Amino acid sequence: MAQEEKEAAKILQWISPLDFRAMQNDTIRLRHANTSDWILTDPAFTSWISGEFETLYCEGGPGTGKTIVAAVVINYLECTTDLDLKMKTGYPSDLNVSYLYCTYRDRATHSAENLLGSLLKHIIEKHPQFMHVLLNFHEYYHVSHQHPTRADLEKILGQVFASFRRNFVIVDAIDECAEDVKDNIISSLVEMKKTCNLQIMITSRPYTVMHHSL
Repeated sequence: MAQEEKEAAKILQWISPLDFRAMQNDTIRLRHANTSDWILTDPAFTSWISGEFETLYCEGGPGTGKTIVAAVVINYLECTTDLDLKMKTGYPSDLNVSYLYCTYRDRATHSAENLLGSLLKHIIEKHPQFMHVLLNFHEYYHVSHQHPTRADLEKILGQVFASFRRNFVIVDAIDECAEDVKDNIISSLVEMKKTCNLQIMITSRPYTVMHHSL
């Protein structure tokens, strides 16, 4: 690996230690054929994907397959050949798909800053043209020996999101986050929705406050 690539990988790890691609790939690979494909024709999903409303909730009890539903949606958005979706989104150049898999077992997901940082990290890995944004961000914080605040991550993420015509953000199992982390993530998504086109899907055990927040 060239020195420049090593430095880029180091900075991407600095912004967040989280990488949910393996979780996504494993969930799709290990699921039984066609499991949860029903979501793709569900009226609420098709209305959400067409832009009729901004936030889609998928609630259910433990073990009801919410994570598989999230993985199916992510896979569809990232891999679809649906011509209607391409026309509506300008896919692929004007469409961004980002996602979070929250779990109480991974303490790294117990930080809103790590979770927001992972959204930025994932976008840059898929769209390297935004690496310069992170380099400037890193240089500023490296000099001050600090780590980005949630407010600063919101700002830079909002700028990157604004570069796309549409952004789909899928958050799985947000209920497994600590209460303050959950509230901070929702607050950040609400704040970024003010300046860019964000369509959000959340899977969770029933969490009524969320409906009033997003």
